[in-house]
Amino acid sequence: MKRVSIVIPSYGEAKTLKDVVNAVFASSYKEKELIVVNNGISNEQLDKLIGVKVVGDGKNLGVAAGRNLGAKASRGDYILCLDHDVILDTHTITRMVDVMEKDHR
Repeated sequence: MKRVSIVIPSYGEAKTLKDVVNAVFASSYKEKELIVVNNGISNEQLDKLIGVKVVGDGKNLGVAAGRNLGAKASRGDYILCLDHDVILDTHTITRMVDVMEKDHR
């Protein structure tokens, strides 16, 4: 089974970040890692990120550089970049990997 790294750059309070993280953990796809890029997350939000790899020193790098930093820290075969307000369906990652594995271009 291929490993998927989910990279989420997050800035400010990111009120929806907890819901995004919970949706990733609830995914039917089990071989995954979740990386949140600290682009200026509050300490209160950081304290809630249990089981998540957090990278970045809190400086706002912007979305693109944040994604690149998360990708460099990843160990997955595939990288899925999400924004901090995207709630995935339970089977989204499984479906995406299925498509990638079937298309041998």
